[in-house]
Amino acid sequence: MEVTPGRKSLEGTVAVIAATLLWGSTGVFVKMTKMPGPAITFWRVFFGAAILSLATLAQRQKVRNGPILACLGTGIIFGLSIVLYFTALRLTSIANVTLIGALAPVAVALVSRRTVGEKVPGKAVIAVVVATGGVSLAILSSRGLPERNGLGDLAALTSLVLFVAYFLLSKQLRQKTPNTRYNLLMTLGAAIPVTVVAAVSGAPVLGYTGRDYLMVALVAIFPGSLGHWLVNWAHTRITAGTSATIQLGVPVVAIAAGWVFVGEKIQFLGVVGSAIALAAIFAVIRIETCQAGAERRFEESEAIA
Repeated sequence: MEVTPGRKSLEGTVAVIAATLLWGSTGVFVKMTKMPGPAITFWRVFFGAAILSLATLAQRQKVRNGPILACLGTGIIFGLSIVLYFTALRLTSIANVTLIGALAPVAVALVSRRTVGEKVPGKAVIAVVVATGGVSLAILSSRGLPERNGLGDLAALTSLVLFVAYFLLSKQLRQKTPNTRYNLLMTLGAAIPVTVVAAVSGAPVLGYTGRDYLMVALVAIFPGSLGHWLVNWAHTRITAGTSATIQLGVPVVAIAAGWVFVGEKIQFLGVVGSAIALAAIFAVIRIETCQAGAERRFEESEAIA
């Protein structure tokens, strides 16, 4: 039975929402370890590679088929992105890192038509702008808080640029590569810069407590492997712009989790900004749903004709 555009859109949307909830928990796990950023990244990647290797074997997907070098190259970009991301989480607040990262939809909306051939509806562009305004408001509300660090903010911004490149390349590669196989190759590629950075930085990767390794393993299993698997799976079901905009919910989850679990402060403007961003996300989801419905009706009318 052929899956309708509306069904595919719903499945993709639910997958990205689930990934957003998982990614929003990352900062809490990181704050609950004593590992430096390079060590966290090292173990996150190698735990993830082990998990995905088992999943690939279970699904009997052949790793040697398809665009191997392209997948590995995309992984290298992703590896550099998460090195900077976890370093930023050690230097500045969870809220700042995730809020800066949430600006990804702006970049995706600007370049997705040229890079992956997607047209962004005018209403969706407006929703992205509104969401970005909400995110910016929340970022401004954190100025002067003791958890904020300018170097950490810069690391988060650089990580954002690299992540957008990884995201759009993944959108292209997923059209011709099975999802689990792609995620394994991408993770193996990420292991290259991660290992180099860990060695150059001199950060030890051994000698930590069982709790530290457990927290990083949880990051690798849930936000890491499962979160990215869900988003890459959704690439064939919803547009890159819609997926990225739904991910604006990550800061909302992260801010709430940081407040509940590690005692980070929440400013009133941060709550207002997050609420604006969340409302805009729902608007984008609605636009995506309506567009999928219109495509389904068009296909049905063409079949009748």
